[in-house]
Amino acid sequence: MIIGLFGNPINHSLSPIIHKHFSKKLKIFYLYKTFLCTKKNFMNLLLNFLKHKNHIGANITVPFKNQTYKIFNNFLYHSTQSCTVNTLFKNSNSLIIGNNTDGLGLLYDLKRLKFLKPLCYILLLGSGGAAKSVISSLLNFKCIIYVLNRTISNAEKLVHFFSLKGKIFIFNNKKKVFFDLIINATSSSIVNESPFFPSNIIHNKICCYDMFYHKKNILTSFLLKCQSLGAKKLSDGLGMLVSQAAYSCLHWFGKMPNIKKTLLYMNQQREL
Repeated sequence: MIIGLFGNPINHSLSPIIHKHFSKKLKIFYLYKTFLCTKKNFMNLLLNFLKHKNHIGANITVPFKNQTYKIFNNFLYHSTQSCTVNTLFKNSNSLIIGNNTDGLGLLYDLKRLKFLKPLCYILLLGSGGAAKSVISSLLNFKCIIYVLNRTISNAEKLVHFFSLKGKIFIFNNKKKVFFDLIINATSSSIVNESPFFPSNIIHNKICCYDMFYHKKNILTSFLLKCQSLGAKKLSDGLGMLVSQAAYSCLHWFGKMPNIKKTLLYMNQQREL
């Protein structure tokens, strides 16, 4: 059995190591292969991959989560809520089903870190597929979200899309809000940059979370900036990565890997 990971960039991904560990612990032999895609060849690569009987599913990463939703017709709740897909699997009739496990993975990790509580005020940086994938889960948890994005019109579209699902607003620095949590959902950390955000929102009790991560156990550019401004509660997105991967595994095989033990294993691997 083979699972494919489709995205761009792909070389930084720790997902193959995670799934190799899952395969061993669940005693289910499957290979997890990566496919570097372009906007032009993504659809053909994905569809040709899924034609094979032993290719039982796929993960989709940046920047194709929105595009994947437009390709298929059958989705579970978290995909229909966000119009994004990060997990594809085949049902008993070989019908391809899409879902998004990013929100579940993020909630699991934020709770594990004690970064999240109901009525939490969140500044969300970014308005792309990564942000769109997790907003409904955060709103369902009764969080209040403010969106800050370089292109204001994209932030406005995102806020409008989710406006009936909970409390979500465009960030305005003139309005004073005490944020409990700031989440970087941009891809800036991939190129060792930090997205813009006003420095005056950082305080020593704020939690700072980057959905990106490094292969080595070092802080991302975003987290380094938060730390320099006085933030003390910092985390990258490795826990989210492991968690969403586990929920994907549940779709493919009907078995849930041990997230805590896998995260411990992955942190050990990053120290090597």
